[in-house]
Amino acid sequence: MHRLYHPPSPADPTTSPRFYHGGSMTGTFHPGDCLVVQVTAWEQIRAGDVVVFHGRAAGEEKNEIVHRVLSVRPAGLLTRGDANPQPDPDLITPLELVGVVSGYEREGKFHPVQGGRRGRLRAGWLRILQRIRLVFILLLRPFYRRLRKLGWVGFFWRPELTEIHLETAHGPLVKYIYRRRTVAQYWRKSGYFEARRPYDLVIHRPEKEDPS
Repeated sequence: MHRLYHPPSPADPTTSPRFYHGGSMTGTFHPGDCLVVQVTAWEQIRAGDVVVFHGRAAGEEKNEIVHRVLSVRPAGLLTRGDANPQPDPDLITPLELVGVVSGYEREGKFHPVQGGRRGRLRAGWLRILQRIRLVFILLLRPFYRRLRKLGWVGFFWRPELTEIHLETAHGPLVKYIYRRRTVAQYWRKSGYFEARRPYDLVIHRPEKEDPS
């Protein structure tokens, strides 16, 4: 999904931060990025800009979506997420527009967001990279699974991981942190384990605890 969360009372009403969550803009934003959204006149919107707008789907009127403008048309803006295969079905009208994303903050550093012609070029390059990545994954998936099963990578790569043990409403949770990033987590009660690639090559599911 591509929904945003924003603080209820931004300090500056013309520059409001939102926190990105989802996958439709993968390659441009990461979940948790703090987006700076600026109110912009409709006439200044250009193809290639990244905009925030209100969703139209039933029950989503209050949700906000962040996508890139593909073209500016008389009836509205044609948009698409940088990681989505198809454009959005509905054109965005001035009433639905929230603003333009001028930049984002990640790990304490501010990064500007390219719009206009540069934004279009960046989006096109991202789509090429995504296609290359998909082909690469399909070709190497059997080899990767075999490599993970054998466990040989652990002999050559041993990242310094930090384990954080938490008590949650769903039971004890163990998080594996590498360079301030959660790369794996294990729910001790249910035995559910997940790890990001390529860390799943060196982090393996712990033995499930005996409930007795």
